Order: sequence, then C-alpha cells, then structure tokens
Amino acid sequence: MAEILLTWELGAGLGHLTRLLPIAQAFQANGHSITLAARDLTHVRSLFGALPRATFQAPLRHSRPRNPILKSASFSQVLHNVGYDDANILQGLLTAWQAILNAVNPQLLIADHSPTALLAARGRKLKTAAIGGGFEFPKPGRPFTPFLDPLSGQQLGALLATDDAMLENTNTALRRLQLPAIRALHDIYAGLDEACFLTLAELDHYGAREGVDYLGIRGMDGGQPAQWPELDAPKIYAYLKPFPKLPEFLALLKTTALNVLIYNNNLPRQLVAAHSAANVSFVDRPLDLRQVADQAALAIVNANHATTGTLLLSGLPCLMIPLQAEQALLAGRVTRLGAGIAVNAMDEHNIMAGLKHMLARATYRKVARKFSRKYRDFDVAGGERRMLSRLRNLLTES
Repeated sequence: MAEILLTWELGAGLGHLTRLLPIAQAFQANGHSITLAARDLTHVRSLFGALPRATFQAPLRHSRPRNPILKSASFSQVLHNVGYDDANILQGLLTAWQAILNAVNPQLLIADHSPTALLAARGRKLKTAAIGGGFEFPKPGRPFTPFLDPLSGQQLGALLATDDAMLENTNTALRRLQLPAIRALHDIYAGLDEACFLTLAELDHYGAREGVDYLGIRGMDGGQPAQWPELDAPKIYAYLKPFPKLPEFLALLKTTALNVLIYNNNLPRQLVAAHSAANVSFVDRPLDLRQVADQAALAIVNANHATTGTLLLSGLPCLMIPLQAEQALLAGRVTRLGAGIAVNAMDEHNIMAGLKHMLARATYRKVARKFSRKYRDFDVAGGERRMLSRLRNLLTES
C-alpha cells in the first residue's frame, strides 16, 4: 500500500476537487491510502465522504501583498500575489507544506494548481504529477508565461522585472530551508514525472500545444432539471460569482423580455431577494447542464473551465464575464473559436450589449454545436483511464 497525497493550492471553484475525486477513488480501490490537502475544505466531506485518510488545510497567504498586481499579465505576476513577492511569506508557506509532506510521507504527490507544494517536494524521494485544465501548466520561457500578445517594450520590462524578483525571493526561501534552488521560475514544473491535461486543444488557456495528450473535460453530470420562469421568451442560463456590477446587471435583466435562470452558488441572500422577478429565477442546486443546453439560447458565465467546457461540449454558446486572468485567457480562446464573446465586468451596459449581440446572431450557436459534434464521440472515459494508468505506473517506477 502506498501513501498518496492530493493537493489543491490555488484557484477557486469545485472543479479542482471534482478533478481529484476520481483519482482518489481509483487509488483507494487499489488499496492505497489517500490524504488530501485542499485550499477550501467546505465541500470536501460532501464530495469525498470518508475517503481521505486525513485532510489538511492547504497553506495559503492570508495577508495582502504590499504592492498587489490587480491585473496579472503573466504567471510570475500570479505567483507575486500569492506569496512569492516576499521571501519570508514564501518560506512560511514552504515550511507548512513540508510539515504536511513529513506527516504523510507520500510515495506520490498529485498536484492540482499547487506550485508551492511542488517546490516543497524538491529533493524528496517521491514521484510528482500535476493535473489541470491548461492554465495550471505555464509555458517555460522568459518572461514566465505572459498573458498578453504582443507585449510593448514597457510591458516586457515590467514582466522581466517581476520574473527576476520572484526568482530571487523563491531561491532565498529555498536556501533558508536547504532545498534545491531553481534556475528559472518554470523549473517549478520542470521536474514533474507526469502532466495530465484535462482539457481539449481549443480550450487550453495558452493555446494548443504539440505533443500533448489532451484527455478531455469530465462533464459536470447530474444536477436537477431546469424549471424556467413561465414566460414565452428566449431562455438564458447564468452561473456567476459576485462582482461589483452584478446587482446593476441583474436589475437590467429584470427589464428584458428574457427567461433567465440563475444558479445561485453562494450569492448574497439580499441580492437574490432583490432581483428575483417574474422573468428571473434563482436555484440553489446545480442544474442538469446538458438539459439546460438543449433548452437555452445561451449561457452567461465567468469563463470558469469546467462549466464553460461542459456547456460548449453540449452545444451552448457562452457570454463570458471573466473576473481574473485564468478566466480571461479561456474567454479569449472561446472568442477565437467563435462560440462566445467576453465582456467587461465593470460595465453592466457592456454586458447587456454583449447579450443582445449574441442573441441577434445565430453564428455563435452554430459554432458551439459544431464544436459539440466534433467531440461527440471523444472518449472522455478513455482519457481518464489513460491518466490513471500513467499515475499508477509512477508507483511501480518509484
């Protein structure tokens, strides 16, 4: 029996846990012991039950950066905001990850968006693997995975300066803990024994890559049937996290002749009460997205990977309101595909204009359905089996 440590350090949403769940189930079925270290423990019990032998809170930064980067333009700037801007903070995070590694003593570490966990594992005799939807696998180079193309001279200089500062802070923290230093930030991922891309080429945040085995997106199956408002009008599905202009946008939706059904995943109660209307309904349980896609004209989402991918694979175009860099990159890919558009979260009128634009043009639905047909026979279960086989093989190699 081997000790397996599953980690989720950065990012938000249930998609990280749902990606780790089948891995945990498969390894437990083979007699291995599973430990989970997760960023958010809220839904661990409801999803995993009593499956993990032990559960840890993943080490996180709790203070704001002294000079926060409000709109990250590279992966090194993402690292800046989560603790890599301060060698003392990063040292504390690494020490906490080391404590988890010492307690578990795993033979295999499987990381979902967990760069600091991978750093803490340097120099240990264990196999490391990573899973993700694309964003979690930044591309090597300098600057470290820029999100903008092309870069102005000023932007290039700023990103290179961030690279240098984050590398210096990282190596300072590593040296203090007597861990092997890195030559470049992309070395965080260079020593991986396995990388599992749980996405499709068109939905890889950084664009399709040569030589990558895209394993597909595990659809968000299940959910209750959609009960739409009783209005003879186009149906709109929405799954949105809170953002400053959301109340104003919901107020505009109430004035339209549209049938709007919103999945309320922790939206403020006052917001739901204030904006429920004859044509706007909220539900607090996940819906059957395949049924939603059959009935709706389009979806409004924040461009989170699992939901957006499931809707597109079901043939439903998406109006996307990205709230952070990962979502903005995916929104760019979907826009290039022609199955949706991205709009500015800080302008409710811009969001409404985007909604009207998409409703008036059938091409978005046509492209989404073409995408759905392309992957209709894609063997997602086969991709999952290939992933599990490769992960199991790591134990026989150790």
